[in-house]
Amino acid sequence: MNVVQLLHASVVRDPSHACLKFKRDGQYETLTYAEVWQRILRFASALQHLGVQPGDSVAIMAETSPAWMICDFAILSLGAVVVPVYPSLPPAEAAYILQNADAAYFIADHAAMVADLEGAWPHSLRAVIVLNGDTTASSKPVYEFSSLLEDDTYSPVDPAVIDRIPTDSLATIVHTSGTSGRPKGVMLSHRNITSNLEACLAVTPVHRDDVTLSYLPLSHILERTVGHYCVLTAGATIAYAEGIEHIQENLREVSPTLLVTVPRLLEKVYTGIQQKVERAPRPIRHLLRSSARHSPLRRTLANALVYTKLRAVFGGRMRGIISGGAGLAQSIAAFYQEAGIPVCEGYGMTETAPVIAVNRLDDIHPGTVGRPLPNVEVLLAADGELLVRGPNVMRGYYHDPLSTDEAIDREGWLHTGDIAAIEGGYVRIVERKKHLIVLATGKNVSPFPIENAISLSPYIADAVLVGDERKYVTCLLVPDFAALSSKASQSGLGESDFSNWLNHPDIRRLLQREVQTAVAQFTEFERPKRALLIASPFSLDSGELTPTLKVKAKLVTQKYQTAIDQMYEGIGYLDIYGSPELGLEQGAAHVESDVVDPPLQRARDDGERELSAPAEKRRRPTRWMWTTVASLVVACALCGVAAAKVHVPKSLDLLGTIRNVHHNNDQINLENRNIVDGMNTVKNLSSLTPQMAGQLSTLDAGLIQQNHTLQQLTDLSEQEIGLSHQFGSVAASLHRDLSSISQTTSQQSNSVSAMRDTAATLASRAAAMEKTNQQMAQKLQQATGTTQQISTEVP
Repeated sequence: MNVVQLLHASVVRDPSHACLKFKRDGQYETLTYAEVWQRILRFASALQHLGVQPGDSVAIMAETSPAWMICDFAILSLGAVVVPVYPSLPPAEAAYILQNADAAYFIADHAAMVADLEGAWPHSLRAVIVLNGDTTASSKPVYEFSSLLEDDTYSPVDPAVIDRIPTDSLATIVHTSGTSGRPKGVMLSHRNITSNLEACLAVTPVHRDDVTLSYLPLSHILERTVGHYCVLTAGATIAYAEGIEHIQENLREVSPTLLVTVPRLLEKVYTGIQQKVERAPRPIRHLLRSSARHSPLRRTLANALVYTKLRAVFGGRMRGIISGGAGLAQSIAAFYQEAGIPVCEGYGMTETAPVIAVNRLDDIHPGTVGRPLPNVEVLLAADGELLVRGPNVMRGYYHDPLSTDEAIDREGWLHTGDIAAIEGGYVRIVERKKHLIVLATGKNVSPFPIENAISLSPYIADAVLVGDERKYVTCLLVPDFAALSSKASQSGLGESDFSNWLNHPDIRRLLQREVQTAVAQFTEFERPKRALLIASPFSLDSGELTPTLKVKAKLVTQKYQTAIDQMYEGIGYLDIYGSPELGLEQGAAHVESDVVDPPLQRARDDGERELSAPAEKRRRPTRWMWTTVASLVVACALCGVAAAKVHVPKSLDLLGTIRNVHHNNDQINLENRNIVDGMNTVKNLSSLTPQMAGQLSTLDAGLIQQNHTLQQLTDLSEQEIGLSHQFGSVAASLHRDLSSISQTTSQQSNSVSAMRDTAATLASRAAAMEKTNQQMAQKLQQATGTTQQISTEVP
């Protein structure tokens, strides 16, 4: 069956059941399956009247709504191809997708989108449709969605037309998020999608009475496949949120039983709860932070104070949450599980329509993405990359055969680009292959778990690890300014003067402590040593977030490259393990440590920790000096007692105790002298730092030049590969043409021989006929002579 047939089966099975719910004038309204189906057929007829043909690409750039869903199925019912475009994309990126997909028709949310793209239409575009509000002037014909839907002149399309759509025909071109370069158009057939639907519903059943709340963009393949196609195939109900800013209110109104989401929403709810726990009295805070599973009292307290309220936040009926699009921290998944809200974390790609693996509701393993779907094969390559094969794997990238060949090998394995581990059949994603940080020391650092741990802090919104080809790891931090507002007001800082916030010692000390706590579980070389504090949150508008709310790490590091370089040079940073003011006032002095050998660095770190220790610790030698003086006084007194031959009990042998104290004091003085000698050695060796820094700078310049040269060689190699493919195609074509010519020539030679034989036969027959004619002429002459003789003899 194709995608539209699956929906039609639900319509036939229960036409009066609630299909879609949406907010209008402050109240939720309902459309039944029969009503939705009639709208789909009517709009399909209107599209057909406008000229939409099977195989045409129709782009949809709009917010999630019933209209989006109706457009989607209407286009598919005509055998045309749906091209989703995120409504949050800048006009230039949207224009690129329309151009890349050869869009013939464009459906926009409102007229402003049409105006933004005017002048950037692809040559293939024929018409534009606006879903909401008035139309606008354009160089292309523009139509209103409501007018097309309500026009009685368009008779509904015959439902039988959907049965003629081949399952292997192209259904949609979904572009990748572009986190690692230009978006690529993923070609998914009806079979790619339906095979994924069947497998997902087999392991995570959706019931007729289930209700989901849809808030993710339908441009997101996870929401479209799992949040829509799966739900509609099962005959359940979809309710649409009014937007992420109203989702808490909509959750209470709809009381969904299922939710498809990305981890960011779950993380925000979790950090909000942690902030409230932070404000609770200390005994309660201690109990809540302990594992509730080990004590009935803790479990009861956590349920009464936290879990009951958490379940109410999600509407009170939630039986399962499907999380995908990015990794979810194990601690967060375990927290929701303990609260009675199972979170089924899954994993997939746009290229796999999209689900590859998912945790089952009755078999959740936090920290993993579950088992592969029943019809999906997985395999680990030699370097740990996850390979996938199955009926859900894409047909390829649109207009990009080279990238397709790179992604799918000859045996049909899709190379995901993700490093993974398979433990007892459960898949655990380690990191994107391209995101691994390779330090100058040769050690590999996986950014995701570290960034995730840091971002779990209630005071940190985002973290991006940096350190490729550097000696140590640093990070970019975006504080959660809303969470820091109370701290800022206590320090007398302005409401939105975020730059001053990040320069205040109390704020810096707080962030420093949060990062230290978050990364304590990781090895020393994985922990960031410095942080660059970002005063403006990452956003979609700035291009730093993908439409699925993932940070574009490559773009962010490029944007802040100058500041990152300065951070490594000791300017404008937060020292994670030093003084909170160090990066602002003493950064230049601290930069020397960047080029010192590891053993010397450890000695210097020890010295710096000693110098930065609290004053009372640094005053220990003074206290020991007074202790020594007091000990001498007591010793003299005891000597006097001994001279008087007064018996001292063994338990009161203070003289022996003082001897031990003296001995310990001598040992401490010796250690102090060793530390001073070590620090002097460090001071003497530090004079070599500028020379080493110069040598490293020269080496860095050489490496940069080599990298530039290698990049040029890589580009040339890619060009040569492209030319080779082109030459190969041309050679194959020439070979086919020559074979055809050779075959034709052979046929012509045979024909010529046959013609020669025929001509010889005809010549022979002509000669025979000529001879016969001569004989007949002779006989005719004889007959004529005889006739004349007879005529003379006859009277």
